[in-house]
Amino acid sequence: MTAAFNLHRFLRQAVPPLAAGAALVYFGYHAIHGDRGAIAFGKLEQELRLAEAQLAELRVERQAIENRVRLLQPQQLDADLLEERARLLLGLGHPDDAVIFFDCSTGQESGRCSPLGQTP
Repeated sequence: MTAAFNLHRFLRQAVPPLAAGAALVYFGYHAIHGDRGAIAFGKLEQELRLAEAQLAELRVERQAIENRVRLLQPQQLDADLLEERARLLLGLGHPDDAVIFFDCSTGQESGRCSPLGQTP
């Protein structure tokens, strides 16, 4: 009876710390590797930084488009921009004109545009 009593007493004393340890391991694992854990949080922060960088690029692009639109408004019409757009859309020009079209999509990092067909 003493052995059974000692086993019962041992289990009664050992189970609560073991259960607490198991709960600690379970919650600790999920705090790091879970859907809302530290690793997932790091990935979300990285996605946020990428989205903010993309937003900054889009804001710069939008500002450039807004500036071009502003120059085409009747109150402050830019004759050079109007002529450029007319030549591009209508294909009109003088017979002795040399027209060089620039591709600004290739040189965004440097802020320079290059003639079509050439690299900066």
